[in-house]
Amino acid sequence: QSKAGVAGLATAEVGTDYKMFTILEGLTREEYNQGNQPIFDFKQKQWKKLIDAETDRYKMYINPKILALSHQMQLEWEYCHCFPGIKAQVKRPEVIDVQYWNEKGETIQEELRGHMSRTFCHLHDHLHAKTIIDIQVCQGRIFVEEEDNM
Repeated sequence: QSKAGVAGLATAEVGTDYKMFTILEGLTREEYNQGNQPIFDFKQKQWKKLIDAETDRYKMYINPKILALSHQMQLEWEYCHCFPGIKAQVKRPEVIDVQYWNEKGETIQEELRGHMSRTFCHLHDHLHAKTIIDIQVCQGRIFVEEEDNM
C-alpha cells in the first residue's frame, strides 16, 4: 500500500471473474495525492476505515466499456496497491466516453474527464489482466520507492 491509497477497486483484484469495479466518485487528483482514500482489507475482502468519504460516494461500474477516447493525453504517475512501493508514469486519455450498468441494472453512458478518466482506465485495465507494470515495464517509467517513503 502506498501513500496514495486506493481510489477504486476492480473485482479482478480480489480474485473474481465478474466484470465490475467501484470508484470513489468526485475524487480529485489533489485528494488522491494527499491520501484521502479508503483502504481495502484483502483478508476480510471489505473496505476498512473511510477517510473523508461516505460509502454513498462509491459508484459501481458493471460490465464497463470504453466507447471513445480523446486524442489529448495526460502523462502522470500512478500507484497500484497490487504493487506496493512501485509507481509508473502512464499516459491516459484526458476524456473518455463510457458505458456500463449501474447497481440498479440501468445502462448508463457518460463522459469522464481528468482523474475520473484515469481511474476508470486503470481499473478497466485490471478487468483485462493489464496493469501499470505491463504498460510501462518496456518504457523505463517505473520507480521503486524507498520503504520509509511508503
